[in-house]
Amino acid sequence: MAMQHSNELPEAATILFQQMQTLSMPAWSAGYCIWDDDKNAITLWMSSEGVLQPPFKAPTTQDELFIQMRKGYEQNKALHVVEMGDEKLVAHYKYMRTLPVVGEILDSIIEAGHPLPTFQIMHYAYFSKGFLLFITYEPVPDAHNIFKRFASVFDQTYTRFLDLQKAEAQAREAQIEAALERVRSKTMAMHNSNDVGETVTTMFAEFVHLGIQTNRCGILIIDDKERAEVWTARSNPEGKANLIIGKLNLAKHNMLSSVYKAWNAKENFYQYILMGDDLISYYDAINKSEYYPVKFDLNALPSKEFHSDFFFPEGAVFAFTREIIPEEHSKIFKRFSGVFGQTYRRYLDLQKAEAQAREAQIEAALERVRARTMAMQKSSELNPTADLLFDQLKLLGADLQGVAFAICDKDSDIVQKWTSIGVFSFPYTIEPAEQNMYEAWKNQVPLYEEVFEGERIKKYYKTLMEVPAFKQGLQKLLDTGIPMPAWQKNHAVSFQQGYLLIISTKPFSETQIFVRFGKVFEQTYTRFLDLQKAEA
Repeated sequence: MAMQHSNELPEAATILFQQMQTLSMPAWSAGYCIWDDDKNAITLWMSSEGVLQPPFKAPTTQDELFIQMRKGYEQNKALHVVEMGDEKLVAHYKYMRTLPVVGEILDSIIEAGHPLPTFQIMHYAYFSKGFLLFITYEPVPDAHNIFKRFASVFDQTYTRFLDLQKAEAQAREAQIEAALERVRSKTMAMHNSNDVGETVTTMFAEFVHLGIQTNRCGILIIDDKERAEVWTARSNPEGKANLIIGKLNLAKHNMLSSVYKAWNAKENFYQYILMGDDLISYYDAINKSEYYPVKFDLNALPSKEFHSDFFFPEGAVFAFTREIIPEEHSKIFKRFSGVFGQTYRRYLDLQKAEAQAREAQIEAALERVRARTMAMQKSSELNPTADLLFDQLKLLGADLQGVAFAICDKDSDIVQKWTSIGVFSFPYTIEPAEQNMYEAWKNQVPLYEEVFEGERIKKYYKTLMEVPAFKQGLQKLLDTGIPMPAWQKNHAVSFQQGYLLIISTKPFSETQIFVRFGKVFEQTYTRFLDLQKAEA
């Protein structure tokens, strides 16, 4: 055979049958059979009535004809011939139906119009790794030497098959290792923790390159039994990977909680089959997840989906597929999970380094405000110090409209507010938001926050405009081209004498920074009072 690929070997069974027909033999079936290492089982590739059948495996210790296969080998025969008919042959085919796959093979042959024989002759022609099996309806003594010659030629064919198989395995291994190396390289090239998403996208692309088909795949980082971070890649209509980054509550669906249990039990692999109402309830839970930024069309879901997890110490590489992942692909996933163990440790190192750098940046900004506070020589320097605080917060990435502070008195409803547009006093009952901040200060709530947008923000500023001093100062800002914001969030940080008000115009996640600046500003205001007292 002029084989170019190892997967061409099964065709040999059909060629053997065709050659028997060409030589006018009364052929029922022909094929080749390969021993297990211990010779206790055999795998058969057969062509029956010219139709190539799926391979099947059988023990060589139970049925008479399979026992004879082994006996001929043990007797060192080149060709072993066994005849069988009547009740023994009926019993043989009854036994064959107990083997996996074989029942379906026999039914397909019968349905094609070829009844099972009532008498047959088995010809076992041995070669180094197994034997050729020729089944005829009648004795063919003149063909015995031909069967031996076929076995000799097939020995060469099978040797070529093994060589091709080895070369293909080496090429596949090189391909897999190159894919893993590209992911490793992407891992080592990560400059910040956000780059982990690009590494997941690279993994998805490598799976596609290796012929692994998934609906989507990614990595799951398990923080505890209730929460997991998720980086997911899935193909878009252009064939490229879309990245989804979010968090999932593991208690929201049985599949997610089961994944946690398997990971916590230190299992290597876990699989869950989604189907029917369970599949719909899973995607409904995903759609309702507050921190997972993608929605699935519940009317366009597959009827069944397999979720597979390949664990590493911090989480899992996961995949959603329409079919069970084949063994070869499972091995590749396991190797990628090993690489992602390294990826996540690199991610944690970067996160730690970023946190340390961020902390140094924050502490430097706080220290500038402390230094400015200690350098104050006059009470009139309070506003410049507050302006410096505003500048430092902006340098830390907060989008701010302004910073102000309010001085409160538990025995009075009057609040004195210091802003960039002036100092003015008004009753905190003038507006619900002002009352909320006052009550938070009175109860020494460290940080009180409230969002304003739409009609609410218009009403808020309309009420404050009733304070003449505020209206005058705000008009100056409007005249300079600074519009009133369409969205803002008030962050009120309590200190002993009042609260520091930080107004952001975009969401800012590091709000604990505001609390730290509030504590520093308490020192600033205490310094201001000391200077005021000395000046008096």
